[in-house]
Amino acid sequence: MATIVQESDNGIASAGQASIAAGSLTFTAGNLIAAFVKHETVSSTITITGFTPGTKQVNPLTNSWGQWFYNLSATGGALNITANFSPSTDYPSILVYEINASGAWSLDAEATNNGTSAATSSGSMTVAGPEGIAFGGFAEGAVVTISSALINGAAADRTDTVPNNFTVAWAKVHASGFTGAASATINVSTDWACCGIAFKVAGGGGGPTYRSISTMRVPNLIM
Repeated sequence: MATIVQESDNGIASAGQASIAAGSLTFTAGNLIAAFVKHETVSSTITITGFTPGTKQVNPLTNSWGQWFYNLSATGGALNITANFSPSTDYPSILVYEINASGAWSLDAEATNNGTSAATSSGSMTVAGPEGIAFGGFAEGAVVTISSALINGAAADRTDTVPNNFTVAWAKVHASGFTGAASATINVSTDWACCGIAFKVAGGGGGPTYRSISTMRVPNLIM
């Protein structure tokens, strides 16, 4: 099964930021790295060197954006993962995860959504699986608290918060495919953007392999 090796996050509670770094981490070659980035106010293109961008989602009422990025096969060694913004933007956050598994990683599914309510949801993802990990990411510009973070209706394995910037990400390892959302409860009705993403492991979740044995019928011999 997939395992979350480590997580690191950072938030800058001020305007006019050209970048944000998660802090130096040491990665194992071949592992999956997933990063959730949030910013506010100013529409901006986000880039992380060596990472593929997922679908970006905005809540147009608060101008809060959220977006997942991923590297399916990390280069081993120390790396300070940095999100760059063009143009500079406000109140950015970043959360970075390293995930290990005994197989090659690939993108499985994505879904993004925005709304105004006391519950947030990415919308439905069709996850092929079987083995993998799914994430949810929440972006907002108001003082709120997230609880009951779920993937496909089941409690997340972990939930991580950047409290000064109202950014939350959560994750759950799965052993089979599903059709469902990344969702959570908010303590008040508010405007939000939510991003779900899932990854699968090649060959993961398979059962045992059996060798085919041919049989030969020996006729009865009449003496």
